[in-house]
Amino acid sequence: MAIETSGENVTRAGIALTGVGGSTIGATEAAAALTGKPLTAETIAEAAGLAAGAARPKTDHRGTAEYKRHLVRVFVSRILGGTAASAERAA
Repeated sequence: MAIETSGENVTRAGIALTGVGGSTIGATEAAAALTGKPLTAETIAEAAGLAAGAARPKTDHRGTAEYKRHLVRVFVSRILGGTAASAERAA
């Protein structure tokens, strides 16, 4: 994940998923949902949901596809939440 900000708004974002599909997945809709907006609880939740929707996991001995999509949502939310907190401290 890569995020660039200017002031409070995200100017560029990139989100890639690995381990939840046959190859690396670019979660372009999730990244686009962040661009031009501040990192708020709402924008983070929207991007996390879109990233989870982009995932194409398969059920196997490590978990169900549903569980793996849930993990994508949680991890993206945590990473973006940490980025938002870091930006607030830097300001």
